[in-house]
Amino acid sequence: MLGFEEIVGHKEQIDFLQQALKMGKLSHSYIFEGISGIGKKAIALAFAKIILNNEGSFDSGNHPDFMLIEPDGRSIKNEQIEQFQEFVSIKPYRGDSKVILIDDASTMTVSAQNRILKTLEEAPKNVVIIFVCETVSALLPTIVSRCQTLSFSRLDNHLIADYLKNVHELSEEEASVYSQFGDGSLKKAVDAVVSEDFKEARANTIKLLMALHKGERANVITWVDVLLKLELPTADVFDLMETCYRDLMLLLVFGLPERVMNKDYMDELNVCGQMLQRKKLIKYIEAIESAKKMLKENVNEAIAFDGLVITLQEG
Repeated sequence: MLGFEEIVGHKEQIDFLQQALKMGKLSHSYIFEGISGIGKKAIALAFAKIILNNEGSFDSGNHPDFMLIEPDGRSIKNEQIEQFQEFVSIKPYRGDSKVILIDDASTMTVSAQNRILKTLEEAPKNVVIIFVCETVSALLPTIVSRCQTLSFSRLDNHLIADYLKNVHELSEEEASVYSQFGDGSLKKAVDAVVSEDFKEARANTIKLLMALHKGERANVITWVDVLLKLELPTADVFDLMETCYRDLMLLLVFGLPERVMNKDYMDELNVCGQMLQRKKLIKYIEAIESAKKMLKENVNEAIAFDGLVITLQEG
C-alpha cells in the first residue's frame, strides 16, 4: 500500500490532508475528483490507512473498520449501499474511526445516491466517507454540498517521464513519448509502457496511415484487421491515429518538430507527410473525433473503423 511519500505529484492536496490529520479536523465526507489514473484512489487509501492508525491489516485488505465499494458490473447498486449503511451503523472494532472509500462513485445509480444521502445527513462523527470520481457533476448536488471536494489536476508530463525512467528504466526519449500518451494520467502512461499490444498498435497505426495515403487498399484492409485483433480498445487506436495527424500538423503547418509526440517515428511521419494534403489535416482529425463519438454511442467497432477509413480515403 502506497504512503503519501510514494505518490507522484499532488503535493498541495496531500499537504491539505496531512494538515487536517495533524489538527484533528477531518471532514466526515470527501470527494476526490479528477481524470482516471492520476492517483486519487492511491491517495484515498493512504489517507484511510493513516486515519486507521497505519495498522498492518489494512494492507492485507482485512481491516474490520475499512470498507471499499467498487462498481458491481457497470454501476454501484442499492444492495451495496445497504451493506454500506449496515457497516456505518456498527461501532468501530479496533480504534475510534471507520473509513468507507467509494471508488468510481459516479457509477452509483440515482437510487443508490439517494440512499447514501440519508447516511451523509446522519453519519456518526467517527465515520469518514471518501467518494472517488472523475467529476462531481455526476453526483447529486445534495451529496456534493455535504462533502469537502478536493480536485486533482492532470500530472505534468515531466513527473510522469521521471517516474517512467526511474521505475520502468525507460530512456529519455521513450519516457518523453509515453508520458505524452499518458495525457496527465500516470496509470495510462504505465499501461502503455507495459502493453505489448499498445506498442504493436503504435507501429501498425503509422503503417495504416501510410497505406491509406499511398492508396494501397489491400494493405489498408490488412492493417485494419491487425489492429482490430489486438487486445486494445478501438478508441485507443483512434487516439493513436489522431496523435499522428496532430504530429503532422506540427511538422507541416507549424514547423514545430520539437513538439511532436511520436518522436521515435519521425522518419515515417515525414514520409507520410509527403503523401497527403496538409490543408486536409483538420478534416482527418475531425473524422477521427466523429468515429470516437460513434464508439461512445455503442456503434460496432468494425463498422466505426471501416467508416473512418472510407472517410480518410475520400479525404
